[in-house]
Amino acid sequence: RKRKAVAEAERKRKAAAEAERKRKAAAEAERKRKAAAAEAERQRAGRVFSDPLRSGGRGPELVVLPRGAFQMGSNSGTADEKPVHRVTIDYPLAMMTHEVTWDDWEACVRGGGCDGSGPASKGGDEGWGKGRRPVINVDWNDAKAYARWLSNETGQAYRLPSEAEWEKAARGPGNWT
Repeated sequence: RKRKAVAEAERKRKAAAEAERKRKAAAEAERKRKAAAAEAERQRAGRVFSDPLRSGGRGPELVVLPRGAFQMGSNSGTADEKPVHRVTIDYPLAMMTHEVTWDDWEACVRGGGCDGSGPASKGGDEGWGKGRRPVINVDWNDAKAYARWLSNETGQAYRLPSEAEWEKAARGPGNWT
């Protein structure tokens, strides 16, 4: 009888362990499904979002561009536009929906990521106004500094777009395929 009781207890222990293994496997499968769905949504073309800034507030508004190919260049333009060629963007890509504003730039300056003398030393806003207007008189180094600051503030990878990425975005949603 004792052997039967021990065998029964062992069978129940194994059954409970198997049930727990199946429960954990199902929970992990559900976690992966939800993560995949969240990632698919995160990369959904046309999705508009902004990343939180560590210093408070939100970063610039971004839009997810669709993956795909397009014809870039011109056969009738200048030499640096020739020839028309196929370009494929086959990776996740989001770009800002608007230009960097003076408010954005000044947040970078306050945060120590951008040199306050940049646009100011080149004429400032030239009397056009600041606030939500696009920052002007920035050069490539200023733009790189802003992207670096955004990366540090958000924990995400920000950079300047390539010429092909810029052209794809500039074509607009009706011409993204």
